[in-house]
Amino acid sequence: MTSILQQQDTLLRVESFKPDNTSCTINEYLGQGGMKIAVIEKEGSEIKVYVALANQTPGCAVSLAVQRIVSKSLSSAYSNTDTSTDTSHPMYTLESAGWEELAKVLPAYLKRILSPTTNDAAKAELLDTDEKPHSLEVMYREACRLLYLENAQRALTPDQILQYHRDVYQLRNLRLVIVGEHDHLPQIQNELDRLSLDPVRPPALDTIRRHALKETMVTTVEIPEEDESVGKILICFFGPDYVNMVETSAINILLEYLRSSLASRLMTDSADNETLAKSLTWDWMPQSQTVIRLWLMQVPTERLEVVEKRVTELLQDTADNPVDMHRMRECIQQEKKQDQLEAKTSELYFPYSIISEWVSDNGDDSTLRKFQSLSEYGTLEEWTGENWWAFLRKLMVDAHHVSVLGKPSRELGSLG
Repeated sequence: MTSILQQQDTLLRVESFKPDNTSCTINEYLGQGGMKIAVIEKEGSEIKVYVALANQTPGCAVSLAVQRIVSKSLSSAYSNTDTSTDTSHPMYTLESAGWEELAKVLPAYLKRILSPTTNDAAKAELLDTDEKPHSLEVMYREACRLLYLENAQRALTPDQILQYHRDVYQLRNLRLVIVGEHDHLPQIQNELDRLSLDPVRPPALDTIRRHALKETMVTTVEIPEEDESVGKILICFFGPDYVNMVETSAINILLEYLRSSLASRLMTDSADNETLAKSLTWDWMPQSQTVIRLWLMQVPTERLEVVEKRVTELLQDTADNPVDMHRMRECIQQEKKQDQLEAKTSELYFPYSIISEWVSDNGDDSTLRKFQSLSEYGTLEEWTGENWWAFLRKLMVDAHHVSVLGKPSRELGSLG
């Protein structure tokens, strides 16, 4: 059956493939207005739409303010919508019972994203927010301020913020992902094309790619916590470009390898056998240049600086000793199986992967076909111990980093 998408002159299908070991098919289309549309065909009556636009800078006050005004505009009109905040982009989601309902709602929904209500009351809300971020948000925003220096947390007027919205929130800077049983996108493209303005490259792609720290920075911030005896530590390293599938997969494997060994040593490795941290977790942010984050929880407040320094010493010590290749191979297989499972079962796996790839696009004409297989694991299975430790040294041991020490404040905690 010929889909509506294929019948429309304004849409060009540029990619179509079935990812290995999954039941879905991914189709990629390019609209006349420059908007990229990915349709993930999968069984089920419900249709879900993901709309993403590239952020300017992670943690940037301008983009966060724009998100607030767009989110309020959407929530006032649609009950089945949601907004999520990623450090590299805002994302808006819409659920629909079927294609007919979606055909009625989607054009107006996108118009509200591209042209939200901007009356005097809305402008006032851009500067007057009662948002009370929790302790982890406080720490990561501070890390962003140091990671991206002059580009982060810029304070602008409401009119400047709205101008940023007009410049960046355009169809050419928008990624639309639709998940549903068929690729019958409603015939709305002509109407959407009329919304398109002059093409503007999202500034995030030039602002944050291949950023390099000139020095290691350690700072302390107060965080809202009732218990002032223990604090938190966040350590951030710049990682590889997101579009490098081999190295981003290697991050997950390396962090899993390091997690258990570092955690056990931090819990027991002190002269008086004092526990230096109750928990240790790693993650990384999928933006154009990835950011690796190490979180240490329940660290004795008076030992925050000592523990931060001890972590860097342990990373150096790890790189000075041989790799346990048996353990590393186990981590590779574990990560590969997890990736396969998520591709089969998680409704977010392909939408999030497609959006992250688009936000991180480096202009090399890369396509979505990179998600067809997990061939990067074959490459990683051939890495030697020397390869792994060279990767560790490049990313963490020999690289500058940003550390944020979260000092608990009962006073701030009571305000929340």
